[in-house]
Amino acid sequence: MMNPKKRAILERVLDLLHQHTEETFTMANLAKHMNMAKSTLYEYFETKQAMIAQALMFLIDRNIETLLVPEDAAIQAFEPRIASYYHRFMRLTKEKRTMSSVMYHPEVGALSEPLKHTIHKKVQEAYRLSETHLHTILEQGYQEGVLKHRLEGGALHAAHALFFGSIIALTDPFNQWDANTMVRDVIDALIKLHA
Repeated sequence: MMNPKKRAILERVLDLLHQHTEETFTMANLAKHMNMAKSTLYEYFETKQAMIAQALMFLIDRNIETLLVPEDAAIQAFEPRIASYYHRFMRLTKEKRTMSSVMYHPEVGALSEPLKHTIHKKVQEAYRLSETHLHTILEQGYQEGVLKHRLEGGALHAAHALFFGSIIALTDPFNQWDANTMVRDVIDALIKLHA
């Protein structure tokens, strides 16, 4: 289990990466935001780059743990299962803890090439696992007869666009939808498109 102080530091690093402020991202500024001495940060991280890399790995692991919660497909039917997956994705989005929410920060781009390569591999693995999990749920919909056609090729890409696009729409502060209505609409659209 991770040390609570280190976890708090990593969470704050993610908050600052998400904000994309003009403030220079330094160990001194982070320590100020955390109300701690800069030397305390160095007790946990050798460098700023190591700290940012660990925060990103922590974020990716949290995404995997949240999205890939083992579900008992034999007990849970397709519709509640896809709704559960959708709501977990929404929770990460609302908490500003999706991988895309911080990956474009200049500090991430400034990481050393070996660190970027390691993080990129981990991100790709997380996307692959998430995509496979969604495919498994969609296949269950086909096996149950809810979806009349197996989703492959363009139909599978359309299902991804519908699923992930609706999550992006929900994060728009001007939308008028709620997550329960949206997930119901996504399921209805999947059924109608693949009837």
